[in-house]
Amino acid sequence: MTKTKYFVIGTTLFMALASGSAFAGDPVEGQKIFNMKCKVCHTTAQNSKNSTGPNLYGVVGRKAGALSSYKKYKGLQGANFAWDEASLDELLVNPKKFFKKVSGNNSIMAIISTRNPSQRADLIAHLKTLK
Repeated sequence: MTKTKYFVIGTTLFMALASGSAFAGDPVEGQKIFNMKCKVCHTTAQNSKNSTGPNLYGVVGRKAGALSSYKKYKGLQGANFAWDEASLDELLVNPKKFFKKVSGNNSIMAIISTRNPSQRADLIAHLKTLK
């Protein structure tokens, strides 16, 4: 490839990432994915109680592990970041990366792992609407 082609490809990729389109997804499709993969353990209504997993209402922008009403799982205790598009995307690829092993529960959140970038973007777009 010529230098010009590399420049065009690099510039296009940079602009896509800088504009946020790398995480542009369809929230309607994301809700369908949520209902299939996440709803079994998570609630999303503003004042609903936690389920097996924490309530995900307002998760985007929330400090990881800081949901005061959810003390059941301490895997994110002491986390020093807020959930954003990039961290949620990483979580959906490899959930175990984010959670410390807790006595006998080494497969936590394995069901949500997805390698499909489009599905992850859709799911994240849905989570962003929960505010």
